[in-house]
Amino acid sequence: MNRIIRLRPARALVVLGALLVSVSVLGETAIVARAPSISGRVRLPDGSAAAGMQVVASRFVADAWFSDYALTQEDGRYAIDDLAPGSYRVCAGGIGTGTLLQCFDHEDQAAFSSDPAFTPVDVGVGDERTGVDFDLAHGSGVSGRLLDARTGRPFGGRAARLVFFDVEGRQLDRADVTTDADGSYRVRGLPAGAFHLAVEFNGPFREARLVYPDLPCPGWNCDPTQGQRLTTPVSGELTQIDFAFHPDAIVRGKVADAQSGVGIGSATVNGYAPQTGPFGTTYSIAWSTLSQTDGTYELYLRGADQGARYYVTSERAAPHINAVHPDIVCPNVDQQCLVQGTRVLLHSGDTVEGIDIASPLGAVVAGKIADARVGSPIPGMVTIFDRDDRHLWSGATREDGTYRTDALPAGTVYATGQTHAWPFACVAYLDRPCPSNGQPISSVAPTPIALQAGEIREAINFSLDSESVFRNGFEP
Repeated sequence: MNRIIRLRPARALVVLGALLVSVSVLGETAIVARAPSISGRVRLPDGSAAAGMQVVASRFVADAWFSDYALTQEDGRYAIDDLAPGSYRVCAGGIGTGTLLQCFDHEDQAAFSSDPAFTPVDVGVGDERTGVDFDLAHGSGVSGRLLDARTGRPFGGRAARLVFFDVEGRQLDRADVTTDADGSYRVRGLPAGAFHLAVEFNGPFREARLVYPDLPCPGWNCDPTQGQRLTTPVSGELTQIDFAFHPDAIVRGKVADAQSGVGIGSATVNGYAPQTGPFGTTYSIAWSTLSQTDGTYELYLRGADQGARYYVTSERAAPHINAVHPDIVCPNVDQQCLVQGTRVLLHSGDTVEGIDIASPLGAVVAGKIADARVGSPIPGMVTIFDRDDRHLWSGATREDGTYRTDALPAGTVYATGQTHAWPFACVAYLDRPCPSNGQPISSVAPTPIALQAGEIREAINFSLDSESVFRNGFEP
């Protein structure tokens, strides 16, 4: 289909991608040919619309496939616009979607292969190819667990990537997964047949990639065909395909109350690693674990030939305050606080004992941000300051408007609550104005909150008028 537009009299020939514009010397009109498009609908095996499904149109040019894609709408419809003229392989579904890869015209993937069968979709300048539909079918599946090779415990709630190879070792596809609490993963949408499988698990392990069954890939350059060949059934699932990773280095110690020495259970123990970038050095969590009921912990970290250095912290053990090994108190764990701690030097294969953390007893503040007019919860941010205007803690409210701080030092603190987005509003507890930009919290005579060690102070609430614009300290 062509459309007519009016242009100034001129002599021109312009090519914009696949859009050809031709202008006559004598006339004022020109015919603009639309770039080709492909559209259709995707349905799931039960006949319902496949919403959010990726449809890929690929064109083979100069010994390589070049792809355009679109996501289906709620009704399963999609449209891939602005294509170059040519012949396309159009496919939907596949590994990770729960359905078999299907290429037009209803060619389900029959085996693990980089060359699925398809019917070409040919489009020329101005073509709008419709009716390129898909009725997806169920595929096979593979499932298993990610395990600690040393203890046999599962790695629950962790991200990993499964990589699929054909029997000749060519990579075909991959799927990102997050394990369940028991370390289980599951991927569906596999064709029946033979393949090799590897898993990539980013963590403090000797192996960055394992080929089933537990064949290490040093430097990622292993041959997947050296692993066991797996075969998926025509229907159903290949189960118990487990992978076990070995820790690279181990840190052991105890999280304890700073006064009594009694162990603190269920504290989150983090290992922070330095990251050097264009704006200097920052520190990010390399791996985490939980302390046992007696306060002892075992943290896996990655070593290196030249040695790697980490800061080890105890966090989220309220009403005990966050701390850095050995006894640096950090209500707000940031770089300024971290670097006051003692770094732990690790090499690959090390087991370092006695990395203890002393955490003092503090207090917790909790409450809610609500609309002053109707009482409904408001998404916002709460910030806690000490009496010297030092920032102690900041955190966002939950969906119901409530918040709960980490443990704070006992003593006098001040709190502010503010909205996240327009229209902005801010108040200090109790209904005091927020300070002007750059001014200390003391400039507004805030209401003090006196905290006792071990206390959980509830109902530190904030009522905000969400219709106020640049209210209080945000006024110009």
